[in-house]
Amino acid sequence: MTQTWKDGDLITSEKNNDSISFSQIRDTYVDDTSPESWNGATDLKSENHEISFNGINGDSGILVPCNILESLADEENLYFNCEFSTDSGVIDDKSSISFYIFDSQKKFFNNVTVPFGRTQMNTELTKTSFHINNLFYKTAIPSSFYLLISIQKKYGLLIKNIFINRSNQNNNLEREIKKLNVDHFENNKVDLISYGLWNKSSTDSYKILSDNSLLFKRGSTSGNSGVTFDVEADTTEDIYVTTNIVSKSYGVWIMNTAGKLLYDLSGSYTLRNYGDIKIFKVSQQMIKLAGLTNNTIRILVSVGGQNTANIFSIAVSNQIGDPINKNTMNKIIENNGFRATNFIGQQTENVVNLTKVNYAGMMYGGYKRLNAIDGVVKEIIAYVPADGTYKFKIANLDQYNLIVNSTDFNLTLKAGLNKIDVEKNNLAISKNQMILMDLSTAGIYTPDSVGIFEPTILQDSAHTVNETGHSGNNLFDSDKIVPFSYSVIENTNVTKLNKISDEIVEINDSIGEILPLKNGVTVTAPNGVKFKIVVDNNGNLSTINTVPSKVIIAGNSLTFEKGNIGMAASDGNHDYYQLIKNYIKNANPNAIINDRFNFSVWEMVETTDARNTLFNDRLKPLLASDTDLVIVQLGDNINTAARHATFANDVNQLIKNIKSVSPHATIMWVAAWFISFDTLIDEIKSATTSNGAILVDITEYRSITSNQSYIGATRTGLDGTSWQVTTQGEALHPGDAGMLKIAQKIESLFEF
Repeated sequence: MTQTWKDGDLITSEKNNDSISFSQIRDTYVDDTSPESWNGATDLKSENHEISFNGINGDSGILVPCNILESLADEENLYFNCEFSTDSGVIDDKSSISFYIFDSQKKFFNNVTVPFGRTQMNTELTKTSFHINNLFYKTAIPSSFYLLISIQKKYGLLIKNIFINRSNQNNNLEREIKKLNVDHFENNKVDLISYGLWNKSSTDSYKILSDNSLLFKRGSTSGNSGVTFDVEADTTEDIYVTTNIVSKSYGVWIMNTAGKLLYDLSGSYTLRNYGDIKIFKVSQQMIKLAGLTNNTIRILVSVGGQNTANIFSIAVSNQIGDPINKNTMNKIIENNGFRATNFIGQQTENVVNLTKVNYAGMMYGGYKRLNAIDGVVKEIIAYVPADGTYKFKIANLDQYNLIVNSTDFNLTLKAGLNKIDVEKNNLAISKNQMILMDLSTAGIYTPDSVGIFEPTILQDSAHTVNETGHSGNNLFDSDKIVPFSYSVIENTNVTKLNKISDEIVEINDSIGEILPLKNGVTVTAPNGVKFKIVVDNNGNLSTINTVPSKVIIAGNSLTFEKGNIGMAASDGNHDYYQLIKNYIKNANPNAIINDRFNFSVWEMVETTDARNTLFNDRLKPLLASDTDLVIVQLGDNINTAARHATFANDVNQLIKNIKSVSPHATIMWVAAWFISFDTLIDEIKSATTSNGAILVDITEYRSITSNQSYIGATRTGLDGTSWQVTTQGEALHPGDAGMLKIAQKIESLFEF
């Protein structure tokens, strides 16, 4: 007899030989065995914690029963996690997947028709997560309710591993209590010299470099090819594959020795991602299903199109670990991991053998690929022609490839090759930043027969940009070698804990300020409509409806740019402006909301008088005495000392100016996706707190790669014109996922 339980159940046994199936013990309040069709959804199936159904042309979905044992306390959160995929990936204004709570009568809980979470359809198996609390529903969530998963058009949706709980854990108990076994532990390092070829094309090339890594270059613009490695492993146990590979895109596959492709590890088999180092796990059940019984498996590293893969190491074992890490344990790494590293550069050790280029006007240069982890600079490797002090920058590039958000540092280097461990210098670097070196003395070099496999970018005195508010020497793509490389390492656990501790202190110190901003004082009329009590400077009390009727939204390129949409949403239906407009219109269909409005000129001038003049000339005409909500999204272009000089004062003044015209308006200031000054958010926070406005802090989303756009993304303007993202500056702006996060953060601070 096998027993299963859900959170809160008691496990009992009637006989001594009863057993408990740990793989079935799941911390979830969801009963995914008995979903119901809602509003006409068809082909509903549920098995092994997977639910699938087909939608109709219109709203449809499934209802899944949930029992959280007791109603949710105000200080608690429920955490929602699941994986999903769709059989269509065509994104339009009806491509979102929405998640709601229904009451026991299968109606919108407390008449809240806004979803607690939304995501976009994706043909790849994708994880999504949200949190749920009483504040969103204005009352306590009961012990029993239904989860509604809703789609808006006709396509198939697969939902698997739905977790709703108080712990935010989404593993079964079998994984959590995995047996440790470090006896006879050895990670099998793959001999990179003994590689085989897969699907070779005539333009492929292979070379073992001076650092003993394998460089695989693919010249054809179409198709796929790769290199293979045969390795022994115990196929009666789970297998872990640990790779350290640098490439803009690549795949890792398990094959059998006959050459049959079995499992693409790059998808759901990815266990951990530590920058360049990735750990994949294939369970013993999947190994058995594939018929791998001879203790030899073949690893394929494949690339598509014109691409390069620099393979530093591969390890295959029944225990997790980098090849040089002989004492790692599955339990520790599966749950805690080791410090992620990210190496960016190309054979700096070989620069001594290259030819230096005479280049007048050379300024800064570096690598086009961005750092992928939050951490500190670990090592700088640089080849220089003479002893001296050399300048470096940790920076971002804006949409015009101009340097912004830079932190400067200097290194004293000796003539020749230098390898310097700078971790002790605590040079912080975030995801999507880069390191640039002053090359005016160090120079650039012509590549050898290996060519360029880590694309470079340069800045010189001849290349300039002069756009409104954006001027200077931009960086451009290069075909030369830059004489340095670098590595980044994730922050230590001590550093992370100290940062968390500092944030907790900051939160505790500001609780008295935050609570009034969010909740205010509201009263409810006999008809159920909520009103906020406001007081003017003379002490006169009045009330305003918490649901706005007249709204102004003003911002910078995130609000209105090329195509008359927010950069870098895929289209006008997916920028934060449209998402907020939809939210407000859902609550008040008669609400009047202005068109997207770019007010970035306010950021780009450098004096208080100039900013006041711009308010009077451009923003003030949009406001009225009965405007009841103003959303300001500014601060990203405060990227020079001159623009920042009076910024703190001018934020304060802009809020006062808005209130002088619209005295009853709720003012929300959204900031910031790009930050060039560490004090920026505190300056906005001080101004909003002093003037009864609300800060919408979106900084937590900006460094997450999945929230940004990407080179090659297709965007479509309001007039139907489409174009591709071609610059790193545009790609660093929020994509659809980032826009959704911004909208959700704004919505979470609404009083309706």
